[in-house]
Amino acid sequence: MKKIFLSIAFVLSISIMFAQKGEEKELKSLMKDLGYSWSETGSAKLRKGESEYYWRTFYSGNEYAILTFSEDKRVYDVDLLLYDEKGSLLDKSISGKDFEKIEFSPTEAKQIKIVLNNYDCSPELVEYKCKFMIFYK
Repeated sequence: MKKIFLSIAFVLSISIMFAQKGEEKELKSLMKDLGYSWSETGSAKLRKGESEYYWRTFYSGNEYAILTFSEDKRVYDVDLLLYDEKGSLLDKSISGKDFEKIEFSPTEAKQIKIVLNNYDCSPELVEYKCKFMIFYK
């Protein structure tokens, strides 16, 4: 009986892993159809109300799209915010949905702080994997 349970748990975890990779692959394909190339994917495990940030350099002459989402359907609302080196808010996407996107074209090379926020999820005390993906063209 224990062997059967472990086998079922293994099959379920592999299925979930492939499903998660599938969503990321699908987003890459959709953005490619829009003329974008994929640059990178990052992630953080966040509880309700928690944020994580990443500094990245963006260059003039490129158009960028940053997407944020959670592959866990128990995350109902993620937010995406961009700040410059001085801490000034450059842009935000806080629609109350489980997927956010910001598109921009910097006029000069600059360091930008990408902030992911798990605004709402249930249950609240669990850490959920939230991701961002950067595309350019």
